[in-house]
Amino acid sequence: MGKYKDNPKYNILSIRVTDEQKAQLDEMKRHTQKSTSMLMNEAMYLLLKPMQRQ
Repeated sequence: MGKYKDNPKYNILSIRVTDEQKAQLDEMKRHTQKSTSMLMNEAMYLLLKPMQRQ
C-alpha cells in the first residue's frame, strides 16, 4: 500500500539546465540536505509570492 500524502502533487515539470546550473544545484542540495523538488518548489514560491499580493 502506498504512503498517504497530506498534499499530493501530481503535476510534473521538466526543465533544461546548463552543466554549470546543474553543478550549482547539486552543491545546494549537498549544503541544504534537500531534494531537487524541494529546492525548486521553494524557488517557485519565492518567485510567485509577489504576484499573490496583487
